[in-house]
Amino acid sequence: MKKINVFDTLDIEQAELIEDEMHLSLDEIVHKRPEQANEEKFLIVSNYSIFASTDCWSGIAGGLRDLGHEILPYACHDLRAFLTPNLILDQIISMAISTRNNFTHVLFVGSTFIPEYVISSIQRCGVKVIYWSLEDPHALDQNSKFYKLADYYLTNERRVLDVLPNATYFPTAGDYHICMPPKEKLEDLPKKMQDSLGNDIVFCGNVYPDRQKILEKIAIFCKEKGYKFRIAGITCHIQDRMNSPLNDCILKEFDGIVDHRWLIMMYGFAKISINLERDPNWVYDKRYSTNKIYKLVGESLNPRAYEIPLCKGAIQLIDNNRKELESGQAIKDGEHCVVFKDNKDM
Repeated sequence: MKKINVFDTLDIEQAELIEDEMHLSLDEIVHKRPEQANEEKFLIVSNYSIFASTDCWSGIAGGLRDLGHEILPYACHDLRAFLTPNLILDQIISMAISTRNNFTHVLFVGSTFIPEYVISSIQRCGVKVIYWSLEDPHALDQNSKFYKLADYYLTNERRVLDVLPNATYFPTAGDYHICMPPKEKLEDLPKKMQDSLGNDIVFCGNVYPDRQKILEKIAIFCKEKGYKFRIAGITCHIQDRMNSPLNDCILKEFDGIVDHRWLIMMYGFAKISINLERDPNWVYDKRYSTNKIYKLVGESLNPRAYEIPLCKGAIQLIDNNRKELESGQAIKDGEHCVVFKDNKDM
């Protein structure tokens, strides 16, 4: 089996520990020895949304390909502009069960929109269904139905195994095909790109209400000290946005969904990148995302925790809200990040 250098910023022992865990998960799912990997063929289905789930969909496709598996990516997030949801679902079924394609597994990456009949139709034809949940524990109430429906349930949150014992912990990590240092120098880029990418401090992500307070403190501090602080991501949740100090920090061209290639460049050129873990008790849409049944408090790291060190640019400043940081298995305080306890400590 070809080893994937997922964490080239980590020392050898740490990298091998995480890589072995990821490889073991995949090998257990397909129930094959590594030398038999080429016999497996995966249809990899993305979610409708274009955000972190899309990056993970692209990353797992590259990872399975590197492991020697034959794959076919299916981009729902692109096709939704041209096809109706029902037509997309019908196409997924027909592709999955076609004897011409000869798929052994269908992997749904964060695809919460998939109805039960799609999974059962695929399974009746002898094709295994894998569901990779990327929103645990925040949307565990909704995602747990796939634990019962799919043949294999992968989760981005280690704590889920406490309540769903047959689930498999599968961290989001970072796509080393994409997450890498910038190839260009900042001064060689067009002036507009220099203005967007040449920052002292950046925050890339969704500005949830619990994140707003600390980001506003950073904005005020940077304004007083003359530092350049920029925000790229979804900002529609900012309260009283026009009067918030964050309003002047938002990159208007990146106000919303940020293309992953731009995201990586922002990490690569910035001096400091802020990583704030999400409050598991706050949800932006109660129709699709609630954590009331199991009430789990997340311990596992988000994709940014891995992506920022891989870019070898910005220093990662991360809050101490995930116990996985304490183990130091993948991300180590003082080496791959700087951990702060509270607003005062930051």
